[in-house]
Amino acid sequence: MSAFSRAPYAQQADLVTARQAHESSKSYTGPIFDVHLHTGPPASVIGVPNPVTEVAAAASAQELRDAVVKACKKYNITHAMLNGWPGTLQQWAESDAQRFILAPMVLNNDRKPLMSVSALRSEIQNGRAEAIGEIMSQ
Repeated sequence: MSAFSRAPYAQQADLVTARQAHESSKSYTGPIFDVHLHTGPPASVIGVPNPVTEVAAAASAQELRDAVVKACKKYNITHAMLNGWPGTLQQWAESDAQRFILAPMVLNNDRKPLMSVSALRSEIQNGRAEAIGEIMSQ
């Protein structure tokens, strides 16, 4: 787990739309902490261009990961809470170990556990998980 000062992030907190953030990104150059990033898109948007940037969708999981890492570097996203299905997080961590805070998804379709409690505990103890991803129990 990486230690960092929360003060700069709290001072920069402001509510804006994704389009406003994209348009203003040319003027803000400070660090960004992305609190909700996924290793893959929801099935409903696979193949759909980004609605903010209009960039075409990635053709593979590796292409998506590489594009995200490139964007993180470009926009100074210094940390990102990375949610993903078990088995996908390690590849991202290996590509940029200091940036991503790993948070495995723990339930599928709101009910079906993706891993046992002991497996999740082991992931945390071995540094392969630093938070719990979306629980989706709402």
